[in-house]
Amino acid sequence: MLVFLKDPVPGRVKTRLIGALGPRGAARAYAAILEETRGTLSRLRGIRIVWVRERLQGEGDLGARLARAFSRAFRAGARRVCVIGTDSPAISVRLLERAFAALRRADVVLGPSEDGGYYLLGLNAGEPRLFRSVPWSSPRVLAVTRRRARVLGLKTRLLPRLYDVDHPADLVRWLRG
Repeated sequence: MLVFLKDPVPGRVKTRLIGALGPRGAARAYAAILEETRGTLSRLRGIRIVWVRERLQGEGDLGARLARAFSRAFRAGARRVCVIGTDSPAISVRLLERAFAALRRADVVLGPSEDGGYYLLGLNAGEPRLFRSVPWSSPRVLAVTRRRARVLGLKTRLLPRLYDVDHPADLVRWLRG
């Protein structure tokens, strides 16, 4: 399990929350969601967790960074790899276990986000072509990725849809539980 994260630096994280919370408030919100993610992952058994800080992800767009991270994990001997970020506090241990189990039957597992992206991407082999020319940070990310997987002949499974905390209303939703 790879977890992409940033340092909670005011003005650099949760930038869409800054208008409502200010830079420090947005950074505190990010840190709180990060802690919730840490708590969830601490209950995950039998799966190695690697925290991949922004500076370790390397250069390039999200696709280049994902391709590089998956490649490293598979070169290190992993057979199934899932990547998550720290934007989806509703993710659960059960859902993560389900993602890894799905990779026994599928090449790609996607956890769709309500905003058209995904909160989880799992692979059972490196496939850098999956990440090329994806319109990152757009509502078409999931659809483009699914289409690309189909073109590449990769069997795909979808997990239940979750929300990301990107906007003030999402933060309220999370805090209400």
